[in-house]
Amino acid sequence: MAAMACWSAQAQAVKPVKMVIGPDGMACEYIGETADKYHAMCQDDGWVDKKESRIEYWSPEKGKGWVCCRKADGKVNIYKSADAKSAVVGQLTSTKGYIPESAACLGLEKGWYKVNKDGVVGYVKARTAWWRAKSLD
Repeated sequence: MAAMACWSAQAQAVKPVKMVIGPDGMACEYIGETADKYHAMCQDDGWVDKKESRIEYWSPEKGKGWVCCRKADGKVNIYKSADAKSAVVGQLTSTKGYIPESAACLGLEKGWYKVNKDGVVGYVKARTAWWRAKSLD
């Protein structure tokens, strides 16, 4: 499966993703539940006690998840402010056949993702990037 197939549609069309947050803080996608356990998917699926975990709904608007370059083989700029005329402070790159670089999503503001890549906070145009609840790396 191509790496880009794992990423969701444009930010404006993203529905909140139900996540299970384990006792160690690890976030996994919710699959289902029984009376006392959540069924969740990280790299593999597994079961977590409800007493030791919680449910959160993640979306870019809530500053949760990850952002990467929309093109399968390309790059997008990270700007200092939510303005394409501001200074470029970094980039997210993607190479076809490889897992794309990602940055932590800090929010979605007027068509721009606020991101943190390696400690550098900046903005990426939402139409040039994909959002996902979980990182692929």
